Amino acid sequence: MALAPQAQETFTRLFGAPAQPHPTDPELYEILQNQIFGEVFSTGVLTDVEREIITVTVLGCLQTLPQLRAHAAAALNVGATPLQLREALYQCAPYIGYPRALNAVAALDEVLTEQASSCPCPTPPPSRPTTPRRATQPAPPSRSPSTAPRSRRSSPPCRPPSTPPPPSS
Repeated sequence: MALAPQAQETFTRLFGAPAQPHPTDPELYEILQNQIFGEVFSTGVLTDVEREIITVTVLGCLQTLPQLRAHAAAALNVGATPLQLREALYQCAPYIGYPRALNAVAALDEVLTEQASSCPCPTPPPSRPTTPRRATQPAPPSRSPSTAPRSRRSSPPCRPPSTPPPPSS
């Protein structure tokens, strides 16, 4: 069984090179690639970018990190931004748990490093140590939002400046 022309075309568009037979199990890979890149990718109205962001997100949830790396590279290849991929993985954290989300983001970071991509986000200022106030200490004078120092928590990596910080707990 050979790879269908539609599957080969989609694979090449996503990964930047034609699919090659798998060295130890070419039959399974042909079945997989024909179904995913031939049938699934040609069904519906989603763009390649949307499909790859969903794929990266699902692979992060499943913790199939080698495949996440491959599809993160494919997503970048077809026009997804590092920020879109990072934010999609952030959305999973409350549902899959932070350790799994951290693993997925670390796998994404490996791809971004390999491709010399970076998130177009400001680096947060260094955090200042804080000491707890006693009940008798007066509250510090309030600052306007534009002059108040930003903590590391209010500016996580790859969160655009226009996005409000997450609520503190």
